[in-house]
Order: sequence, then C-alpha cells, then structure tokens
Amino acid sequence: SGSRLAGLVNDILDFSKLKHDDILINREPVNLYDATQVVISITRPLVEKKSLTIRNSIDPLSMIALGDESRIQQALLNLVGNAIRFTEKGGITINAVAGGDDDNLITVSVEDTGVGIPPDQREHIFDTYETTAQPTVRHLAGSGLGLAITKKIVELHGGTIRVESEPGKGSRFYFTIQRS
Repeated sequence: SGSRLAGLVNDILDFSKLKHDDILINREPVNLYDATQVVISITRPLVEKKSLTIRNSIDPLSMIALGDESRIQQALLNLVGNAIRFTEKGGITINAVAGGDDDNLITVSVEDTGVGIPPDQREHIFDTYETTAQPTVRHLAGSGLGLAITKKIVELHGGTIRVESEPGKGSRFYFTIQRS
C-alpha cells in the first residue's frame, strides 16, 4: 500500500511539472535496447508472478535515440507496467524500428496479449485521469496518470503516441522519438 501511494504521489508531482513545462529534457544519445533492459529488470518480478513472457526485440546496436534517458525509461515503464497489469497470459514485446515516414525518427512499440481496449475508449486513453470503463478489468485500472504522463514525455521529445487494440487480443502502443 505504501509503495502504491508513493507511486501515485510521484505520478501527480510529475504530471504537475509536465503540465506546467517545469521539466527540462536533456537530449543525449540513448541506446533504446539498454533503456528497455532496465525497464525489463525493474518489472521482471511482476512478469514472473503472472507467468508472462517479456521480450526486448530492439536491435542493441542501431536503435539510438536522441532524448532524456530517464524520461524515455519512465515512458517505457508506464507502457510496460500497463501491459503487465492488463495481461493475464501470453506476453509483452518491446520493439523499435527506424524510418517509415521520416528517416530521422524511431518508432518504439510495446505490444501485449492482454484484454485490449474497446474502440470507444481509445480516443480518450491518453487523457488525464482516464482509466478503462470495462467492468471486467476496472479493478486493474490505475490512477489514470501513467498514459497522460507518457504522452507528455513523448511530446516534449517532439514525438507522437498512438494505440492500436482489439478487445480480447491485446494492445500495441507506439511512440516516435528522434533518431540520434
């Protein structure tokens, strides 16, 4: 209970700072594979407790972003934490690909085999204090700050975030970040 309360207080403080642009982003080269490995090591006890798999599919040599490593890890931790919370069997895969519409961007994805998000809830999923309205998983919902914080972190890095999901089949969250 104490850890949950401390986490909620930290989320509120971070959100307040982000909302008022009181957080500076220190841009430096960040190896996305290494940043993801840190997140995986932090969340491993939760993954193992639920007998899930978690896989870092990011190329360890070529996926170097330009950003604030601690904030990138925070965004990844929020996305992976949600994936763990809403996944009862299967697993989570984190990946990154360069290029696409813009060769200067990397698209990072966190994909799970969880409960998914109904179409009518996807539009507001990144709003402050929004949590799932699904009665079957409402008990799993958090404070409604994690995705809002993640969105703001991504935007401060000049990127965008979106979600694709199908109820009963899982979700895939994508965000873009500048390539180093």
